[in-house]
Amino acid sequence: MSERCIELELPVAISENAYRRYVPGCMHPIISSAGRKFHELVKHRFAESGQRKISGAVAIWLDFYPPDRRKRDLDNQFKCLFDSLVRAGCIDDDSQIQVIHAFKREPVDGGGMNYIRIVPAVTGE
Repeated sequence: MSERCIELELPVAISENAYRRYVPGCMHPIISSAGRKFHELVKHRFAESGQRKISGAVAIWLDFYPPDRRKRDLDNQFKCLFDSLVRAGCIDDDSQIQVIHAFKREPVDGGGMNYIRIVPAVTGE
């Protein structure tokens, strides 16, 4: 029996600084237009893939291939990417994420990429 999983190849997520905007007089930050575009792209890729949502606890493998050799924090990929996975319907809520395996790989040409694999998490250990 093969394990159910979601696999997606996505562009590099936008930084947290570019993801949220703070508007004077607004109590909470809003998602920027760049953030909304990224959400739509992830939603489109997931729909195109024909894969189905995973409910319950999940583990995520993230292979981050930066677009160049500049210094980048691996954890800057997380928030926008995880929010986008929720909005795309891959998972119900990012609170389902119990395990994160994240790897920063060698840069690739063409703007970099994120390779994501989501599987049901083994719980109760």
